[in-house]
Amino acid sequence: QFYRMLNVSLEQFGEMIDSCIWDFKVGDNLRYNFASLQFLYDLRSTNSSSAIYLNKFIIVQISSILECLFFDLLHRLDYSPSHFPSIHQDLRESIKVDLAANFSKYFDSKDTPIRQLENISFSKIIVFLRRYNLLGSEDGIYLNLEFMSKIRNRIHIFNYFHNLEKDEIGVYTDERITQAERTLKSVINHFLIYYLRPRHT
Repeated sequence: QFYRMLNVSLEQFGEMIDSCIWDFKVGDNLRYNFASLQFLYDLRSTNSSSAIYLNKFIIVQISSILECLFFDLLHRLDYSPSHFPSIHQDLRESIKVDLAANFSKYFDSKDTPIRQLENISFSKIIVFLRRYNLLGSEDGIYLNLEFMSKIRNRIHIFNYFHNLEKDEIGVYTDERITQAERTLKSVINHFLIYYLRPRHT
């Protein structure tokens, strides 16, 4: 079901991921998580009377996959900005400076300062993507992602921040699974158009 939604086979999906992921181990783990997602879809389709109880896990899984795709993209923008000829060089430099100044931590290794990206929250990643129009200039995709971030945060059952409906059964609906699927499909398509790895890497 899920791969049919993307209109690809499992093998083709793996090739798609490999073509636009910076860290190949991240790509391996994305394949694993997509396979897990497919298992949830299969289970849901064979247990229609209990399907609603799987909605939460499907939506959270899709949201986590999106977060991983974006964080991998930020790493690639930081460490190899030349991979993005579609992004003007001045903008690439601004992105790298922003990541270094506001989203990095520093430590010493054998008296040499080392910088690495912090573990940036999903909501902050979305703000960053929007600041530089990294998923295009239309508001819709960013609004969908902000909503996905709120839904994903409802994994915390207590709901301290009072996000969305009080009852979880009203949060993880079939309609929101469809919204999550469309958002993921849109992001993957954007990556395949604008963020392919150079062939020699």
